[in-house]
Amino acid sequence: MASLSPKTPRLSGNAWLAGNSVSSGTLMRSVAYGLTTSSVSTYSYVAVGHGGKIYTTPDIDGKRSYGAIDSGVLQPLNWISPTGTQVSGGIDLKGIVYAVGPSKYIAVGTAGSVAYSSDINNWTTLDSTVTGTSNTLNAVANNGSSLVVAVGDNGTIRYSTDGTSWSAANAITPATSANLYGVAYSAKGEWVAVGDGGTVLTSTDGSNWTATTQSGALKSVAAVTHVANSIITYAFVAVGSDGTVLTRTDDNAWSAQTLAGSFHAASAGSRLVAAGTNGAIFTCEIPCVSWVVPPTKPATTETIFGLLNAQNTYTAVGSNSLSIYSY
Repeated sequence: MASLSPKTPRLSGNAWLAGNSVSSGTLMRSVAYGLTTSSVSTYSYVAVGHGGKIYTTPDIDGKRSYGAIDSGVLQPLNWISPTGTQVSGGIDLKGIVYAVGPSKYIAVGTAGSVAYSSDINNWTTLDSTVTGTSNTLNAVANNGSSLVVAVGDNGTIRYSTDGTSWSAANAITPATSANLYGVAYSAKGEWVAVGDGGTVLTSTDGSNWTATTQSGALKSVAAVTHVANSIITYAFVAVGSDGTVLTRTDDNAWSAQTLAGSFHAASAGSRLVAAGTNGAIFTCEIPCVSWVVPPTKPATTETIFGLLNAQNTYTAVGSNSLSIYSY
């Protein structure tokens, strides 16, 4: 076995590199990471976008598509199209998550559509007669077990434990008709959904929600459990197309800042990350006082819509086949 040269540990999110793009001109909206199939122990990345587009790439332990471990340098993901049953080109897919409980990738999109797959190759599409809504579903999240929550236009919230049958939220208090664009789950046991007009909803069961109004045209939200010096901090970050960035740790109130950018994607791992138009990226160390621009990132005029933290690596996708990453 080749010897490994010493490496200096660093927090991911500091240096961003251009990845291999998907088909030219594709608008990619979201990316997820999970088991390739429930019967194997290999993992894959899956990205979805407009026109029913789905792209996948395996993540093979020891010789990952994101780079051979013994090289010390990650390589861009090599996106490929599934060859099995596909999603209709008439459906724009907006969000995707890997649901641990049912061992499925679950994607959501226009006209209340849901698509799911257990093998990343063959996809089953459900329409509004199953989801009970014709509103566009913009985002989806999983609680690390069986519960999946999808949010969408006009205050739509749907939840499922298997990805095949869906129920409407029991109550949203006070009621809201705001378009909801992001949803996340914290290991503390709390769901957060965000949307237009600074709308922020919270829930402990995915069915009963409490609505508050913060600030910003919120487009995405992410959650992370941060451990430092044996102290656990539960953090949320939400971002808006007007430059708003909201952060919250534990049970504290939301803190708002306005940055020079228009943001459509948020992620949380070793750092909080906000990303958006013209390839804008900002990062913040938890508990998050000051946001900074990474010293290294690709020059682009494209918009980042999907952002994921997995394997200690941030993976982003966006308009016109954009694919970038940071490790």
